[in-house]
Amino acid sequence: MAFNLVNATMEESLFRGLLLTHLAVIMSRMRANVFQSVLFGFWHIVWPLRAIYDGKMTLGAAMSFGAGYIFVATMMGFVWGGCFIWFRSLWVSILAHALQNAALNVFHITTAAGASGMALFTTLEVFVFLALLPLVRWLSKRWRS
Repeated sequence: MAFNLVNATMEESLFRGLLLTHLAVIMSRMRANVFQSVLFGFWHIVWPLRAIYDGKMTLGAAMSFGAGYIFVATMMGFVWGGCFIWFRSLWVSILAHALQNAALNVFHITTAAGASGMALFTTLEVFVFLALLPLVRWLSKRWRS
């Protein structure tokens, strides 16, 4: 969990804290969030490239995995950017990011054929997280008053 917290702090500080904040000065917050989330998605291309380099995937498999991974990372970057904008706190997106990475580490299941259900799991996780955001915001307002 410590590594997840360090990683989440570094990535959230870079993409949401620095990039999103500075982009929002020159464009709308929504466009800034879309832009930083796409960059965040492509930031994760390193994993399929590493799988090719390590000989764990063929080029075709890595391209397929990479496309899905970039899509999911882009979605998560958009959600965490939304958290940063909505709650006006980097800590919310850091915590959400660290917990999501920890969940991926705990629930990472690979079949004998090498297939992983992580893309489906992460996509479902995004929708559950989005569904819970209004509750979290409501609770945060109650705690402040």
